[in-house]
Amino acid sequence: MGKLARREARAYFPAGILLVDGPELVERFAASGALVQARIAVVDIHGQPRELVRWLVDGVRSGHRAPIGYLHDPTTVVYPFAFEPLASLARSTASLAFRDLGIGPGGALRDPFTRKRVRKLAAMSPAGLAAYAAQEVLSMISGDSMLAPLQPIKEKPAPRRRSR
Repeated sequence: MGKLARREARAYFPAGILLVDGPELVERFAASGALVQARIAVVDIHGQPRELVRWLVDGVRSGHRAPIGYLHDPTTVVYPFAFEPLASLARSTASLAFRDLGIGPGGALRDPFTRKRVRKLAAMSPAGLAAYAAQEVLSMISGDSMLAPLQPIKEKPAPRRRSR
């Protein structure tokens, strides 16, 4: 990620953040490109990619908000806010929306494309994993009323005349 001007950093702040439990998942999502198009930043619990983490922390400190989804395998038993990159965000006064999207112990996820139940994220198809993560993170974003379809103006019905 190159150096962004202050204005660019504000303009391009992501709509959502996906926190994953390993660098291989960051690379997998980066290769798909799907989350970039959905304006979802992907970082891991170890603080990688560092420049992206710094940008997110600076953005939250300056008032930006983005919901956070935490995607992990059932073997991951860490609470992500105890580690960077999000420990700094959790210490801020910001109230951040957070959702655990991972596979719990003994649990499974359904791949949206193959329809198979998987017990490890590596077993999910790349497209299925990207679709699942994007759908879950984007569902936490409140809609923009300026983008809502216009409703026709309902006119009051004309008063009925009594016939004599």
